[in-house]
Amino acid sequence: MSREPETQSNKRDTSTEREATPPPSAVYAEPSGHIRERHPGRAFGCVVFFFALLVVGGFAYHHWGAKIHKGKQAGLRGGSAGPAPVTVTKAVLRSVPIEVHVVGNAIPYQSVAVVSQVGGQLTHVFFKQGDFVRKGQPLFQIDPRPLQAALDQARANIARDEAQIAQAILTVSKDRELVRQARAGVHQSLANIRKDQAQQAFARSEDHRYGVLLRQGFVTAEQAEQQHANACQYDATVAADEAQLRSSRAQLMSVRASLRADAAQVNILRANREADEAAARNAQVQLGFTHIDSPLEGRTGSLNLYQGTIIKANDTTPMVTIDQITPIYVNFAVPEQYLNQIRYFQDLGALRVTAVMQDQEGRLRPDEGRVSFIDNNIDTATGTIAMRATFSNRKRHLWPGHYVNVTLKITTERNRIVVPIQAVQPGQSGDYVFIVDSKMRAQVRPVKVERNLGNEAVLASGVRPGETVVVDGQLLLVPGAKVTVESSSGAGAAGRTSGVSEARRSPRASRKRAAGSPSLLPATSSETPASPATSSASAASPGDAVETAASPPPSAASAAPPAASSGESAASPASAAPLASPVSSATSPAGAHSRAQR
Repeated sequence: MSREPETQSNKRDTSTEREATPPPSAVYAEPSGHIRERHPGRAFGCVVFFFALLVVGGFAYHHWGAKIHKGKQAGLRGGSAGPAPVTVTKAVLRSVPIEVHVVGNAIPYQSVAVVSQVGGQLTHVFFKQGDFVRKGQPLFQIDPRPLQAALDQARANIARDEAQIAQAILTVSKDRELVRQARAGVHQSLANIRKDQAQQAFARSEDHRYGVLLRQGFVTAEQAEQQHANACQYDATVAADEAQLRSSRAQLMSVRASLRADAAQVNILRANREADEAAARNAQVQLGFTHIDSPLEGRTGSLNLYQGTIIKANDTTPMVTIDQITPIYVNFAVPEQYLNQIRYFQDLGALRVTAVMQDQEGRLRPDEGRVSFIDNNIDTATGTIAMRATFSNRKRHLWPGHYVNVTLKITTERNRIVVPIQAVQPGQSGDYVFIVDSKMRAQVRPVKVERNLGNEAVLASGVRPGETVVVDGQLLLVPGAKVTVESSSGAGAAGRTSGVSEARRSPRASRKRAAGSPSLLPATSSETPASPATSSASAASPGDAVETAASPPPSAASAAPPAASSGESAASPASAAPLASPVSSATSPAGAHSRAQR
């Protein structure tokens, strides 16, 4: 009996411990380290609360969706919602340029690295680094004394050569006189020979005749022998004359050889004089290199050598670098699809290029130039062709290495339809604009934008010239909705119209400006200003207006592309700002405040 109560008490203690110890799933550690119990009922409550939110949201969506649908139908029927205030302009025909906008880099027109051509000590520097220098302005002076001494020595050698040449010419003159004398001696010897040969012939004939007479006995033997002796004497005389002739000829040849030698000496001395003159000219040129002038007009860079430095001839490190920046080049690259047009219009005349940069005060300063170079091949890596334009750069706005925005004007197209870029809205099926017809109703018109030109869009199709397009207030429009012209802007100033500026005006001032400004639309009964009550009713539900602009009815879906969703409209820069403009100018301040909160 004693054991049973003890067993029961043990059971009670065990059950108490089990009740005191929570299950592992219901215990978790807080960040502070304390252990806290988890209640299973809380998860169920969260699930119930979430489903309740879904039910309430669905009911609200159904309720407000019905209102939105009613607002759409009322807007299509022109009911009591009232016309939507918009800003409009006219689509115009204009001459628009075909331009290519790229980024270019300015480079010097000429860049010269000044290097000394002679060695020596740098004695003077006539400028400060960074100065603008003129062409021919002195830059450096190198010690000229060694080269001046070399020049003086070359000139002394020239004077010596002149004296030697004069002496050699005198010798040649003497030799020529000797040649003339030797030639006269030869002629005299020839004359003597001819005379003695004649006498020899006569003496021989007399000797023969006396021999015949001696044999006949008419003359004595002594007379015959005398004639024979005379003949032998003339033979000896002729032989002596021939020897004299040979001697005269040898002397003539010797004198001629001396003449040629002396004449050759004169030529050698003259060649030496020319060599010395060349050495003198070289020394003169080298001496001129000691005075270095600027080869062009430009701006100097960093000075690498200073006064007193020993300079090497033709050193690899330049003394200073001069860049010519008036005029200046700008290099840029354009896509290859423009190449044919660029080549065609470049042949008709140099294409104009505009480079835009900032001046010292931060203002944009455009500078105009001309295309001066088109590369002969296309860069296959980038698909562009390199070009170069020349700018006068008289005010020195462009600087070497400066990156600028380059606009290449290829040609000008005439009679192109232009509308403000704010008028074009993106849609699921493409771009579109709202057209205001003569009945003051908005119609959706799909358009094809060819390109943007500043604050204007050039349309390829979709709008005819003279049609009225909505510039501001598209979020309040659906196809067929009534509109009222709050303000009108010219086509040229449409890009400057801002919804923010409209929102800052008071409703009264906006209504006065709208009433005083001439309308671009034909006069209809819809142009009368709406009453405050009607305006408040039309702006009572901003959600309706946004939903109406975002989703046109099915009847207009086939004729016009639906507008973008409210998120897309808010993301568009052309439609985000004008959202507040018609609200602030056509509704009460309370309605504007509620719309801003929405």
